[in-house]
Amino acid sequence: MLYEFLVSKKIKAIHTREVGGTIEAEKIRNLLVYSELLPMSELLLVMAARYEHLSKVIVPALADGCFAIGLYVIGLWLWRSNHNSLLSIR
Repeated sequence: MLYEFLVSKKIKAIHTREVGGTIEAEKIRNLLVYSELLPMSELLLVMAARYEHLSKVIVPALADGCFAIGLYVIGLWLWRSNHNSLLSIR
């Protein structure tokens, strides 16, 4: 809904999700969803997926002047680079 609003106003934005957002992170997401893992293994996999997502999707989008809107396990986040701010809606 927020993404569609921004796009309708001709504001550059991307819509993505965590855990996921890249091919590699989606594979990690499948491991997390469909495997019986130890808590530390889950944590490390989530951090690996987040690093992939940030490096390959979020940071390039912010560098291009986009809003980055994402769905995360605990809520919604919105990040805009030139305002150096993160808005988290839970």
